[in-house]
Amino acid sequence: MAASKNMGEAYRNMEKGSFGVLNFRDLGVSSAENAENKKYIKEGLIFRSATLDNMDEEQVDAFLEMHKIRTILDLRTAHEGREGLPIDKSFPTSALETLTPTAVVMKDKKESSTEPNVSKEYETTGQGSLVRKKYKVDFAGRNFQRYCVFGSCSFRLKLYLIYLMTTCQRRKASYIVGQQVLSPMGVNKMYKEFATYCQGEMLAAMMVFVDPSNYPIEVHCTQGKDRTGIVSAFVMSIAGVPQDVIVNDYTKTQKGLAPVYDAMLEEVRKAGLSEDFAQAPASNMRDFLEFLTEKYGSVEGYLDAIGFGPELRDRVRQIICV
Repeated sequence: MAASKNMGEAYRNMEKGSFGVLNFRDLGVSSAENAENKKYIKEGLIFRSATLDNMDEEQVDAFLEMHKIRTILDLRTAHEGREGLPIDKSFPTSALETLTPTAVVMKDKKESSTEPNVSKEYETTGQGSLVRKKYKVDFAGRNFQRYCVFGSCSFRLKLYLIYLMTTCQRRKASYIVGQQVLSPMGVNKMYKEFATYCQGEMLAAMMVFVDPSNYPIEVHCTQGKDRTGIVSAFVMSIAGVPQDVIVNDYTKTQKGLAPVYDAMLEEVRKAGLSEDFAQAPASNMRDFLEFLTEKYGSVEGYLDAIGFGPELRDRVRQIICV
């Protein structure tokens, strides 16, 4: 494997149904891989993966035909990914402002059905009656940058970063943040910072799962590891999946990204980050879930705190649970 290759160039997933997408899996299938072989989530409704950017048009067509994806939940920043790709032609970006808890609850009172309306006919031009959507939620956006990243900097470092940004040296500023802020913080603590400072973004992401017309849903970030792992953990918790099974699903990322580990590690280092940003040990998710339990009483206690209350969680359960 050439060291200069990016993740897409270095490897394409050859597993059935992945169509080249890295770290791809069905949460219904993954959560059923437990000691009792108990099923918690209906298969074919929620998928998670790394970026979809590397699919060509033929792969996009086959991906949609097999999995009937209606909605993409993209958790990347505005600086990640590329524009005008084959996947973008089928999924126009939708506004998240319409996905407020109040609006959804009011709509729910008018519409009694919570069965996901899964389309059988798919065409990728976007010209038919089928509505496909992409919601973008920037977990590492303004709140994370302001309260976690910038808030963790010394006064001197803040001045230096301001200088770099105002002189159009964004790449260097990102490297400095990775090296001097995020690497010392580590992935384990970063998850807790996400939960603390990005509650609005967490709520926005979870609202996508409330509307039955959004299903099937594909959730992804760049690696399909951290941001995707957190959202997947919340969805599985709502469905009653035990925490050890949630942790097991998270650790599958280590295998899912193993073929591109060297290339990914190089990218991580170029960003000024430490090696743990390319890894997915069980301790990351286990400690995150324990943090939520210690601080909020439970995962559902945290969801209550961010505004994703019992009525919304019940709606999700009615849609996704076996």
